[in-house]
Amino acid sequence: MLSEEEKKKGVIACSAGNHAQGVGLAATKNGTRSLICLPDSAPISKVEATKGFGADVCLVEGCCDDAYAKALELKESEGYTFVHPFDDENVIAG
Repeated sequence: MLSEEEKKKGVIACSAGNHAQGVGLAATKNGTRSLICLPDSAPISKVEATKGFGADVCLVEGCCDDAYAKALELKESEGYTFVHPFDDENVIAG
């Protein structure tokens, strides 16, 4: 669903696990960089699985809300396309 320009800039998401892995895998399969903000309390198995699907991981001190805020901050400063973990018609359809 991304334009060529959006694909070049990459995607960003926040998640404590499953959404992170899905975004990482989808981005990798489409040749797009992904950065996932996870709370630093996320299980190491989720962090490693997310990296294993090709995503870059940004561990954020605090809870999921803090990871969400960091993802939005990086979206604005770096030009990523934000992939919301649940409030997105394409995510819901997928």
